[in-house]
Amino acid sequence: MPNYEKILSKSSQAHFFETLVERETFACKKMFGSVAIYFNYKMVSGLCEGDEESWRSVRYGYKIWNGVLIPTDHSHHQSLKKSLKGTENHPVLKKWLYLPMESKHYEKSIQLLVELIKKNDNRIGVFPSVKKIHG
Repeated sequence: MPNYEKILSKSSQAHFFETLVERETFACKKMFGSVAIYFNYKMVSGLCEGDEESWRSVRYGYKIWNGVLIPTDHSHHQSLKKSLKGTENHPVLKKWLYLPMESKHYEKSIQLLVELIKKNDNRIGVFPSVKKIHG
């Protein structure tokens, strides 16, 4: 198994995912200044930590890249928002949900998120696109 500790050490949120690291289908990689978490071959979260409150000249009034991104399909947004308190639609990546670190529900919801990931909850995660190799 590759050593993911160096990548995970870039995020203060990584400790929540420690129980997944030893599993065979766990993977992570750096992605646009965040850490992408993969489990059971799906991208299941993105750990981001930034102070930006705007994107492409639009100001949101809160940190939009400081928490956990939850890749999911639109059809699962409502039920996940009920299960994971404090979760909202991400203002930029509208197809994904976002749990800001500033949420009073952050710790409880991220713990529940990890439990749902372990159970392979079908509402969480997206399969990464596979680039075709021409040869």
